[in-house]
Amino acid sequence: MIDQAPLELQGQVKAVLKVMRSFDFVFYLLLMHKVMKITEVLCQTLQRKSLDFVHAMNFVGLTKSILQEMREKGWDDLVRDVESFCEKHDIDMLDMNACYKDSTCRCCQQRNFITVEHHYHMDVFNALVDFQLSELNRRLSDQALELLILSSTLDPRDNFRNFKTEVVCNLAKKFYPEDYDDGEMFALELECAYYEKDIRSDPKFQNLESISDLCLTLNKLRSKMEDEFLDDCMVLHIEKEYAESIDNESLIKEFEASCTRRVSFS
Repeated sequence: MIDQAPLELQGQVKAVLKVMRSFDFVFYLLLMHKVMKITEVLCQTLQRKSLDFVHAMNFVGLTKSILQEMREKGWDDLVRDVESFCEKHDIDMLDMNACYKDSTCRCCQQRNFITVEHHYHMDVFNALVDFQLSELNRRLSDQALELLILSSTLDPRDNFRNFKTEVVCNLAKKFYPEDYDDGEMFALELECAYYEKDIRSDPKFQNLESISDLCLTLNKLRSKMEDEFLDDCMVLHIEKEYAESIDNESLIKEFEASCTRRVSFS
C-alpha cells in the first residue's frame, strides 16, 4: 500500500514508521502508559457526578504514594517491559551501559561520562514522575485538600448524614476569617442548627446525591426571590460595615415617624 502512494507521502509514512520503531518512541510510550494508568484512576474518581470528597482525597494521597513508589522501585520493571517489547517487535534495544550521545551525535567526554541508562533513568523517568507529583501537589495542596474534606460536611446524601455544625464553623474560621468575627461565628452556629433541622425535613432536599445537586436546588429557590428583595439583601451584605453602624432604635423611630401608626413601637 505504501509503494502505491505518492512519493512525498511515502517518505512521510516511512519517516513516521522509523520513529515508531525507535527505542526512544517505545521507551516514552511504555513510560507514559505506566504513569497514565496510575493517574487514570484518580481522574475518573474526581469526575464522578456523585463525589465523596473524603474518598476522593484519599485517592489523591494514594496516587502520590504509588507514583513515589514507582519512582523509587519502578525503573527495573520498566526496562524489562521495554526489552520485551523491543524483542517482540524486532526493534533494536540500546546498550544501557554505553556512553550516551546527545542530539549532536557527539560522544560525551570522559569527564562528563553519562551512560544511556543514567540519561533515561534520571533525565526522563525520574523527571516525568517528579513532574506528575509536582502537579498533584500544586493543584491539590494540603490546604486545598483540607478545604474539600471540610466541605464534605455539606454532602446531602443519606439525608445530610455527614452534616456537622462544628465542621462548618471550623471551615469558616480557617478559610474565611475576615468574613466572620466572634459575633458572626455565634450567629453561624445558631443558623447551622436551624439549617440542619429545616433541610432534613424539607421534601425539596430529599434524595439529593451530591453537593452539586444541593447548589442547584438552592439556586432555584433563590431565583424565586423577588428582584427588589434580593437587591436589598445584596446591598445589606455589600455594605454590611455601614449597616452594622445603624442601631435598631433609630430605625424604629424613623419607621414610626414615616406615617401615622395604630400602635406605638417605642
